[in-house]
Amino acid sequence: HDVFEHNAANTAENNNARSLIAVSAPDLRVTNLTVTASPSLQAGAELTLQWATANQGNVSASGIFYDRIIARNTNTAEVLANLHLPYNPAVPANGPIPPGATRVRSQVVQLPDGARSIGRIEITVTTDAFDQLTELNGLGTGEANNSTQTQVTIVTAPYPDLIVTNVIAPPSGKTRQEEL
Repeated sequence: HDVFEHNAANTAENNNARSLIAVSAPDLRVTNLTVTASPSLQAGAELTLQWATANQGNVSASGIFYDRIIARNTNTAEVLANLHLPYNPAVPANGPIPPGATRVRSQVVQLPDGARSIGRIEITVTTDAFDQLTELNGLGTGEANNSTQTQVTIVTAPYPDLIVTNVIAPPSGKTRQEEL
């Protein structure tokens, strides 16, 4: 059936079209960031970082990208680590990351010994750090939602404190005498 339409501008028959543009792209995010330390959260320790790179987009993430890990002492603003961890879907253990799926990732960060590591350490993980994949979502934040961070407090390590005790001198000897 034909429907007669009319409006004051005489455009009623010309405004009946609507279009929907759907964008398909991955949307990578970092989730479930955890930090464990060996032997404990102390200067000089190895921090094991673990996180999941999640694809919350509507198509697979099938290109190479890098996750960036930054460890920064917030007391001194010193960056203690700045690492880039590649993700290559062509590697059999990896594969493309389908929509709704995650890939568990991890990296060990060695803290320096001494005062440089003591205090609050901020760990930031950013996926697709070089924007190698085009990421989109309905909010327009596909490229801006790639980071997460956590903080841990690092204490002084129990460094040895050597004390010389029970010094025994030879029964006879002269100043600057060399013992053979």
